[in-house]
Amino acid sequence: MKPKYKFCPHCGRPLTNDDAHGLKLQYCSPCKMHFFNNPAPGVAVLAVKDGRILLVKRKLDPMKGTWALPGGFMDQGETIVRAGLRELREETGLKAKKGVFFDITTLESTAFGTVLVIAIKAAGITGKLKAGDDALDAGYFDIKKLPFIGFIGHKKFIKKLVKQGLK
Repeated sequence: MKPKYKFCPHCGRPLTNDDAHGLKLQYCSPCKMHFFNNPAPGVAVLAVKDGRILLVKRKLDPMKGTWALPGGFMDQGETIVRAGLRELREETGLKAKKGVFFDITTLESTAFGTVLVIAIKAAGITGKLKAGDDALDAGYFDIKKLPFIGFIGHKKFIKKLVKQGLK
C-alpha cells in the first residue's frame, strides 16, 4: 500500500483522519484540505516487429530481473500516449510515430499501492534497439518462446494481443 502522509505537504502540520465523500481521508484543518490516496497511472507499450514482441529486462524493483513490456509511470502534463512513447525511447532507444490505446487494468503494488496500467500499441517504430534507462536488456521475442514476464497485467495485455493477432 502506498504510504500516507503524516503531515500536510502544504503547511507541515499533522494530518487527522476524516470521513468525507464516503471515504476515510486524511485531512488538514488549517488548509481545509482532504488528501485522496489515488491510484498511480502507469503505461505499458506493446510493440511488435515481424510477429515478435518487444520486452525489456527490468533493472529495478519491483520485479527486478524479470521481463516486462516497456513502460513506467506517467508524468504531470503528459498524455498516456506521450508517456508510453517516452518510456519506449528511454528503455529501448526506439521511437514510435504513434501510439493508440489498447487496454487497461489495475494492479496492486506494495511500493505504489494501486496502479492503473494503461496499455498502448506503438506503430511506426524506428531506431536502434538498445537497453537504456532502467532496463538491463531489451529484445524482440517469439510469442511462443517468451521469457518469464513479471507483471500479471503485462501477461494479460500480451495474451489479448495474441488473441487479436499480432499486428
